[in-house]
Amino acid sequence: NDGSGCVDTSDPCFNVGAGIQVTFNAIPTATLTGNATICNGETTSLTLTLTGGSPWTVVYENASGNQLTVTANNSPFPISISPTSSNVYSLISVSDAFCVGTVSGNVTVTVNTPPTVANVSELCDASGQTYQVSFNILGGDPAS
Repeated sequence: NDGSGCVDTSDPCFNVGAGIQVTFNAIPTATLTGNATICNGETTSLTLTLTGGSPWTVVYENASGNQLTVTANNSPFPISISPTSSNVYSLISVSDAFCVGTVSGNVTVTVNTPPTVANVSELCDASGQTYQVSFNILGGDPAS
């Protein structure tokens, strides 16, 4: 089966004798979802949605080019990650017990660093009636 439901009878691997049962297996697919924004030190999940027959072997990578392989026995299948910096995750390949398949989807995980307070200074007048405190906030999400 070439994926469109057609059989290429000129394929040199195609060999069917009379009375032989022929089984066509669906070509597996994998779709990656799960865009997220987390704080440094938190965990989030990428989600694989799979078709075809289990188990599936899926290879994915992050923007640094690090490739990881997972074996999924069900769909949807969560992949728990704890990145320390923002990253894009992409699928490289999927296969099941019968065929190599097709992949789709990219996931962006944004990692926010927690804010820190620096350069704290305190100033009060001699009467103790007024106080001035100043500081700088570093990191975190500037929108909040």
